Amino acid sequence: MHWYNDNHQHSEIKFVTPNQRHNGLDRAILENRKKVTEQARGERPER
Repeated sequence: MHWYNDNHQHSEIKFVTPNQRHNGLDRAILENRKKVTEQARGERPER
């Protein structure tokens, strides 16, 4: 149960864990992912 709730990243909830989603931590995680992706696209737009 611990692994499932704290480590397993679910595709249906945008690859965050259930506890991250439940505790509202997913918003910050997803925003950070977006920033990293945008930065990477800016550095290598041909990719």
